[in-house]
Amino acid sequence: MSRFRNDSLHHSATPGIARALQLNLDEKLHLFSLAQQPLPTPSPPEDFVTPALQTFLNSLQEIPGYILGRRWDILAWNSSACAVFNDFSQLPPSRRNFIWYLFTNRAIQEQLVDWEGFAQCMLAKFRLDCDRHLSWEGNCEFIETLQQVSPEFNEWWNRHDVLRRTQW
Repeated sequence: MSRFRNDSLHHSATPGIARALQLNLDEKLHLFSLAQQPLPTPSPPEDFVTPALQTFLNSLQEIPGYILGRRWDILAWNSSACAVFNDFSQLPPSRRNFIWYLFTNRAIQEQLVDWEGFAQCMLAKFRLDCDRHLSWEGNCEFIETLQQVSPEFNEWWNRHDVLRRTQW
């Protein structure tokens, strides 16, 4: 018989065990999976770009650069990124999102050599981030709207592919 028959006791004990064992993220994920408990997600702070980071981005000059937030919102960019991709300042803030841009902008789709492969890979990485942070305000609405706007997004989203965001 398990010592942890009470679900609330089981749930409250899991984080303590993870801390006591000093588990890394992969080990914590495995422990919570074994315990059939959701990984606790603290409320994240708002995404922002410091002036120093924007200055660094601007210093890249000939190299297109942009900074993404946790929800894959395009938070900052330099003039080279505007020349190559798009002037992101011309997009409404609700549409300054990398996944939205990737699936709704035909010009970028034509620019990329293997848009389908790239888009599927990015979507699998985005899905993993969504699964970790399902409580994002507006997340479900964002996904539903993109499913209506992009047939490719709709088809590939429903595959439920996931990849860790270790490299782009």
